[in-house]
Amino acid sequence: MFPSAHPGTSRSRAALVATVLVSAVPASVATVALPPPAPARATVVEAPLPDRRPVVDGDGWANDDTITARVSDGIPRTADARCSWSVVTGVDPVAGTTERPVTRIVAGVTETLYQRNCPDKRDSWYQWIKDSTKTRLVDHVSSTVSDKLKNLVFRTAPARDRLVVNVGTWFWVPRVLWKPVSVTAYITTPVGVISVTVTATPSRLRFDPGNRDDAAWCDGPGDAWTASNGDAAVSDCMYTYRHASDGEPNRRFVAHTAVEWKLRVKSNFGLSFPLPHARTTITTPVTVRELQAVLTP
Repeated sequence: MFPSAHPGTSRSRAALVATVLVSAVPASVATVALPPPAPARATVVEAPLPDRRPVVDGDGWANDDTITARVSDGIPRTADARCSWSVVTGVDPVAGTTERPVTRIVAGVTETLYQRNCPDKRDSWYQWIKDSTKTRLVDHVSSTVSDKLKNLVFRTAPARDRLVVNVGTWFWVPRVLWKPVSVTAYITTPVGVISVTVTATPSRLRFDPGNRDDAAWCDGPGDAWTASNGDAAVSDCMYTYRHASDGEPNRRFVAHTAVEWKLRVKSNFGLSFPLPHARTTITTPVTVRELQAVLTP
């Protein structure tokens, strides 16, 4: 933690000189170059203590040289899409030639040094980021995107309360809703924003008929049925009931419709990887009737 001077104290800020991490100054001021020959020596410089206070933006904040912040949703106003972060590497003192991230341990917590570069700025800035920060960002944004995926809308033909034995039931999600959902979370640091975006892309549609048959799967959102298709038309997203639901509780099958989503993480500080697939499901009671032939003399 950096010391600080406040109004009313007897010590002037100009008189305060401390060992400051390179995160506090532009690279042009630092007295050592990166990548460093040895992580412990190359990550500190002597410089006057800058006038630094906690940076606050929504619920995301950072103080001094280390991020210990909560996470905010959305894209902050201060974000610069052209700027990027990268891990600072140094020479492994044992192997001699192997590069490894510059890290330190503070109060039992591992922190990694990151460098922020912007194409329109000559200086680079540095920031210590707790390793747990990346995990917290990913967990937070993954949870948020999962909440957004719960709003599932789908259709059937015939209507769910008028399904018919031996007549194929088409099921689909309106194509206007079949699109990726992205959520971004960020933390504001004194030298820039770090952000993580999780994008969920719909991939498959699943219909569990609720009658103990296997579920029907199809790729994509399915096709919307129209009267011009007729009853004999088939769809990749279709299930055919062979028995009526008369003997079931409330005379209905409890069907379930689900969308499977592919999730991927991307960040502005080097993270990019897939997450396990997510599935959003809604319960859909359906009534299945058997048509009776009526004979007339």
